[in-house]
Amino acid sequence: MKAQLMNGSIKRKIMIAFAALVLLPITVLCSYFYYQTNQYIQSQIVSNSSIALSQAKANVVNKMNIVTSASDHIAFNDTLRNFLSEEFIVNGDSMDMYREKIVPLLKYGTYFNQFNIHNIALYVSNVTIPEGYGVVWHISALRSQEWYQKFMQSDMTTQWWSHEGVPIDHSGIVGAIYTYAHKIHSMDGEFLGIVAVDILQKDLFSFLTGASEEAYTFVLDPSRGAFMQQRSDIFRWHSDKRQAEMTQSLQGSFRYEDSIVVYSDLPALDVLLGIMVESAYGASFKLFAATLAIIGVCIISILLFYKVIKMLFTLFKKSISAMDHAIDTGLPLQLPLDRKDEFGVIADKFNTLLLKIQHLMREMVQKELLHKDTQLKALQYQINPHFIYNTIDIFSAKMELAGQYDVSEAFSDFGKILRYTIDDPTMYTTLECEIDHLSRYANLQKMKYGDRLRVLVDIPDELLSACMITFILQPLVENSIKHGFGDRDKLEVVIEAKLIERRNIQITISDNGNGMRHEQVDALNTLFIGPSNRQKAPEQSVGIGLRNINERLKLFYGDHYHLTMESKLGTGTVTSIKIPWREKEW
Repeated sequence: MKAQLMNGSIKRKIMIAFAALVLLPITVLCSYFYYQTNQYIQSQIVSNSSIALSQAKANVVNKMNIVTSASDHIAFNDTLRNFLSEEFIVNGDSMDMYREKIVPLLKYGTYFNQFNIHNIALYVSNVTIPEGYGVVWHISALRSQEWYQKFMQSDMTTQWWSHEGVPIDHSGIVGAIYTYAHKIHSMDGEFLGIVAVDILQKDLFSFLTGASEEAYTFVLDPSRGAFMQQRSDIFRWHSDKRQAEMTQSLQGSFRYEDSIVVYSDLPALDVLLGIMVESAYGASFKLFAATLAIIGVCIISILLFYKVIKMLFTLFKKSISAMDHAIDTGLPLQLPLDRKDEFGVIADKFNTLLLKIQHLMREMVQKELLHKDTQLKALQYQINPHFIYNTIDIFSAKMELAGQYDVSEAFSDFGKILRYTIDDPTMYTTLECEIDHLSRYANLQKMKYGDRLRVLVDIPDELLSACMITFILQPLVENSIKHGFGDRDKLEVVIEAKLIERRNIQITISDNGNGMRHEQVDALNTLFIGPSNRQKAPEQSVGIGLRNINERLKLFYGDHYHLTMESKLGTGTVTSIKIPWREKEW
């Protein structure tokens, strides 16, 4: 696959690159944008629906609190509890209290409220009190009802329950009543009866009767198996399985077709309140259509782009054919310059390239002849250096046999220095090799100066593989030792390197020697920065002098790469060089 792509035409590569780098990212981004926006829309609908549901729930809880308050007002009334505790005397004050205080207390609660309480009934255990006025009943009227039996057997003082009532209107809402029962006890804890406050379902869940265009509310009462909804033709998903799942989870949300349903429980009534938003995914569909439109525009663009590329490459093939003809018929033949656009520029550059190739070919022939002469001379010169190496090895072995190990090691270092200086046919080396060569030179110097001389190297490992021209650092250190000691007892030379400007390596050789005057430093730096005179015959100190190093740096790396010196009399000298950063590749 990779080979086919690499060997394919440029036109094909451009088309594949356009599809991979433009069309595919746009498609991915559009798909991701659609997904994220769709998720955001859904989360916003769920959030807004939850807020609306919370408001409806708060309204129901507020009404329940009003019912509770009305019940507490009756159940904890001392006059009522005293009345229920005493025997009712028909011809005594009991009848007056019954008629003037007890009955108004019960009826008053149905009027003085923020909403309509359907009915308040008092069920008394005192059989001497007569039933009457439609609000007072004997407790025996409840004993056959299941909720009453469970209520009396429990330790609860209050309880809500729902039961079917007479249909309220023709809206399709089931007529039902929610009753709040409150046990009444005397101060001694004696059971006196129950006050029951009734509220109609349509009053408790008044939000079911409101009008809405897209959001519809509902109430699920599992105990009665009732499902109350704002519109009977909207909710078609409330199957027994779905109701069981909602009753078990108590709150949450789910998607049904293109609508979102959000629900939450009301523990006091054991019901679930919910809201359904219709056409919740209408905006998502529009977004999806817009995404497809963008992708379609991209496909059309790539087809038009292909047509333009095909037209350009037709002209390009004509230029290639002309180049092939020029090559086949000989290099002197040049391409005709009959166009002013980029293809005309290509033809002009190709003609220039042909001329340069001819010039380079002539130079290569001359260099090859010169190189052969140089090789013959180098073979002749190799005899003398090898004689010197062998002689030095004899001296080193002789000193080692005589127990002069430091002298033997010095001869060995000297031999390696000669090999590095004379034998190496390459012009380049690594920073690590330069440091090794410098270390051998420092060992020789310590034969003379001993502990008075310290040479320290601080170079990061990652820079040791850097490529540089040979025989640069040792002459600089030699210069520091030669001019730095003077009348000083000790001298310390530090070699450091660091990466600067992300593409250059700066190497510094600093010493704590005698230093130089300001005028001398300025004169040397002016010489280093100035133009090179490479045609001038080299001095006898060539290869070790500062001027030689500066000339070689400029020759190999350019005029921006030269020596720089900083010095202060009596303090020391810092010599810096800068070389391009690149690793050795041979």
